[in-house]
Amino acid sequence: MRIAISALALDERPQTLSSGIARYCFALVDALVELDSEHAFIVWTSPGFVPPDSWRRHPRCEVRFAGGPLARFKTLWELFSGAAASRRSRCDVWFSTAHAVPLGMSVPTVLSVQDLFTFTHPEFYTLKHRLVIGTALRGALRRTGGVVAISRHTRDQLVDRFGVDADRVSVTPLAATGLPQALDVASVDPLELARLGVGGTRFLLTLGTIEPRKNLPRLFQAFALLVGQERFADLHLVVAGKAGWKTGRSLASPGALGIADRVGFLGFVGEEDLPKLFAACQAFVLPSIIEGFGLPLLEAMAFGAPVACSRTGSLPEVGGEVPIYFDPYDIDDMAAALTQLLTSERAREERAVLAAERVREFSWRVTAECTLERLEAVGGSR
Repeated sequence: MRIAISALALDERPQTLSSGIARYCFALVDALVELDSEHAFIVWTSPGFVPPDSWRRHPRCEVRFAGGPLARFKTLWELFSGAAASRRSRCDVWFSTAHAVPLGMSVPTVLSVQDLFTFTHPEFYTLKHRLVIGTALRGALRRTGGVVAISRHTRDQLVDRFGVDADRVSVTPLAATGLPQALDVASVDPLELARLGVGGTRFLLTLGTIEPRKNLPRLFQAFALLVGQERFADLHLVVAGKAGWKTGRSLASPGALGIADRVGFLGFVGEEDLPKLFAACQAFVLPSIIEGFGLPLLEAMAFGAPVACSRTGSLPEVGGEVPIYFDPYDIDDMAAALTQLLTSERAREERAVLAAERVREFSWRVTAECTLERLEAVGGSR
């Protein structure tokens, strides 16, 4: 079977791999081509993307670039140029990795749904985003022959809120592989941390694109409660991640709270440097209002960082018993969870053991196998 994969989140900019969809596309295709299958994969990416050697050497993997005037507008290209691309691919099934399914398709399609936040939390997005992504996703859910959801939480929303037949949905959780090996804190050079923009030796770490649902203003308020105590007088907070949209309040909050000298915005951090941050941080915190999966949480666990996160969305199904959970709307609860994580050595040690066990339950190979099963079921129905 010839499987065309729309992976337009992959482009020439290395920092795009910090986004959830881009990392999903890269890791999933990597795992698919490593499976012992007879299928051919035609991977459509944005112009300028440089595929890894493993893709180029694979006899049944071909990378093609989106072209034409719509190539810069990924959702629009998928909608209006995807059908022509599928014909050029001579594919048996088309796999859309984000938001949209092409119009006028002559072959069956499978759609990957990362989240439904455009509908469940519209206040977090711009009007343009809601119109384009929301319209595209509604149409895609009506037209597609099958769906893969990256968490049970997303699957349940698809079934309960949008009426998608549960038999059409496969759950394909993500994994935390593909990053460099974890480091021991003693091996992390303080000068390297300083180069990245880390201002102190004791710091909390949070990771993700800066956008409203990441809930950074409340994290800053909880952090301000901590550093007002003498025992945390030397504590800093490091925010790793590129600026997204509606960033004004997030960027202004540290100054308004009088803690600007304690908060460092590092911007995009490459995968080669993430292990240094995970190894050196006192704890990793993910305060999101909602997550479709929560890959940074799983990665922090994989690198051995003590973790605290919101008790919402998919995060409990990812973290299991490992994190200390808090209500993302309750600043006092967030501060209490961080205090427990920072002050209880026993809790840190016990949760480190649980984390190692938990991370082994997630595998990109399993993700690829489950995805391929859905593609085979839909593509084989022609």
